[in-house]
Amino acid sequence: MDMRKDIIDVFNTKNIAYTVDLINNVYTYLTSDNYEDLEKIVSKDIFTDLVNLKKITEENFYGQDAQLSEDIFLKWEIPNKLLVDKFTVEKPIKNYDLEILNFLNNEADIENLDGEDSVEKKMDLITKLLDEKKIVLVQGDTGCGKTTKIPMYLLKKYNSIVCTQPRRIAAISVAKRVAHCMGSKVGDLVGYAVRFDDRTSAKTKLKYVTDGILLNEMIHRGNLNRYDCLIIDEAHERTINIDILLGICKQIINENSKLRILLMSATMSTQKFVDFFNCPFVNIKHKVFPLENYFLKQYNSENWFYETIKTVIQIHNTEPKGDILVFLTGQEEIKDAYQILTTSLNLETCKILMIYSAMSINDQEEVFLNTEKRKIVLSTNICETSVTIENIVYVVDSGRVKQMRHSCFLGLDILETLMISKAQAKQRSGRAGRTGPGKTFRIYTKQEFLQMKDSLLPEILTTNVCKCILTIKSLGINNLNNFKMIDMPNPDSINDALEYLFLARAVDSVGDITDLGRKMARLPLDPYLSLTLIRSEELGCFEDVAIIAAMLTVDQIYVDVKKDDNFLYKKFLAVKSSWNDDRGDFFVLLKIFNAWKKEKYSNKFCKYNFLSLRNMWQAKKIKDQLSFMFNYNNSSNKSKVIEAFSFGYFMNIAKIKEDGYYTIFKQTECYIHSSSCLYKKREPFILYFSIVRTKREFLKFCNVVTPEILCKSVNNVFIKKK
Repeated sequence: MDMRKDIIDVFNTKNIAYTVDLINNVYTYLTSDNYEDLEKIVSKDIFTDLVNLKKITEENFYGQDAQLSEDIFLKWEIPNKLLVDKFTVEKPIKNYDLEILNFLNNEADIENLDGEDSVEKKMDLITKLLDEKKIVLVQGDTGCGKTTKIPMYLLKKYNSIVCTQPRRIAAISVAKRVAHCMGSKVGDLVGYAVRFDDRTSAKTKLKYVTDGILLNEMIHRGNLNRYDCLIIDEAHERTINIDILLGICKQIINENSKLRILLMSATMSTQKFVDFFNCPFVNIKHKVFPLENYFLKQYNSENWFYETIKTVIQIHNTEPKGDILVFLTGQEEIKDAYQILTTSLNLETCKILMIYSAMSINDQEEVFLNTEKRKIVLSTNICETSVTIENIVYVVDSGRVKQMRHSCFLGLDILETLMISKAQAKQRSGRAGRTGPGKTFRIYTKQEFLQMKDSLLPEILTTNVCKCILTIKSLGINNLNNFKMIDMPNPDSINDALEYLFLARAVDSVGDITDLGRKMARLPLDPYLSLTLIRSEELGCFEDVAIIAAMLTVDQIYVDVKKDDNFLYKKFLAVKSSWNDDRGDFFVLLKIFNAWKKEKYSNKFCKYNFLSLRNMWQAKKIKDQLSFMFNYNNSSNKSKVIEAFSFGYFMNIAKIKEDGYYTIFKQTECYIHSSSCLYKKREPFILYFSIVRTKREFLKFCNVVTPEILCKSVNNVFIKKK
């Protein structure tokens, strides 16, 4: 290291973190009493400030696990007036400690965006390895160009490329960006395919798709022979669909296939992939700017949401210009945060935006538009890797994420709020500092960070695997032992899934998929709804069941109405109760949709009834898609609706007990949720759509079901269970 040059560089950088990091690197040099050489190359005032900085660093920085307290910054302001004038000194927000991350490894990283390890410099190696090994793993931080540049380069060699994305917004936005870069219209050379939206043509050579779309294509076609190259992007996310695709890739490379496979990951947790595939590994580095990470000193962890909001407000009011990205756990928290911030901040100086998977594409795209105001973007973990928003200077990381966990013992899916992993924390921090120095404010302590898991469990180990197993069997793999996966589901989950599929007649007594099972697998729904729809066609009530299924598939149909607005909330409750039906919640959904249809899908109708216009239109799209797939004959027999659902949801039956209910299959004690129109009613048997856990287990979307209907369901399994 040229220490003289680096010391001068201290005064040419605009980020205090780099300065302190540099002092740290040349500590041995600075602790010497001989400053003669140093005095010759810097002015007297700067030299004095540097010596003072060294003393403060020596007294406060070393021996404290590389953390700087707020006091150090306060001391810098007093003796180092020149430093304050020379730098944009960004004081830590109150109640935080600062951790300096040394991302600046060498001058090449600082000076050159397309450095030695850029995508362009690695492409010859990647294509060579693909020729030789069939499958290659590429690791590169978000923003290095994996998703956009690599597929474009591969088009020079391959005629048909498909690139999977875990989210529809990523597939669409990346396809649009790549098409623009290549001077093509979306749907010509470059296109995308997601649910309800296929923008491809016979000209398309590079197609971005969701992993679910590609799996569905395989179920219908049986193979991937139409493609020369398969790219699985964001492989580190380890969704169930990604894990199934990885298992398929394992089979393909063992066969005499011409298909070449490229796995791409944004995290360094790549050893599992390398071991599983025995494949070569290419690492891509790219320019990174100085990044400061702030940890909370102390806080009440139960108040993490309000600490997050408070931090956003403090950043906006005290920090220099730059957009803010805020990571929250889900749609509900995002909407709550939006409401608080819009009433707390001056909207003439900032623009508050939301982004989550359930939003419409038009609404999502607004976060990518430049604005003169400071943007404050409220996001789920969708912005960790799948979506890149430029010009983010500040990240506020709540440190939490929602994850579904399936309990085999209780027979229910539990949506839990968990601490994120260290890998996720790094990904979130990396969203700042892409175009200049950045800061991340972490709503957790350093100790909490150190206690985080390196990575969270993959989805296949935490959720219901019924759909997963049916998909694998529909691909011709009846013996699950012959299908290798990076992580196999736990045996209890597999047994639960096989029990349901056998009772549903989707698999036979030896576990082979049946014709009914194949038909269920082709539908873009979970097996429970798939079987219900198939049965509804036979019973002559498809129209009604398809509407209910569509309404159940979307997020909540009502808009959020806060209880503190007493007048509006009372009006909302009155409107909501007007739809109540003694038969249950499925018929409430059916009545609402049919009334909206009668009003010719009026926006005014949705507004008056507190309905989410976006979600209602989403339900209509799903219903229309299902109608197209079944070629239904407009049959509507409401007396058969619950009978159809009892065939798909025969495991979702609860029986009355003294002060609540218990589920028949798992004997789980439960209660009807307060949102149900059957709340506080006492029916002998209830068919429910889902069971959720808060302080107790609650049944949601409940419906009255008779013993006569239950006896007709799937070989009288309920009689056998008595």
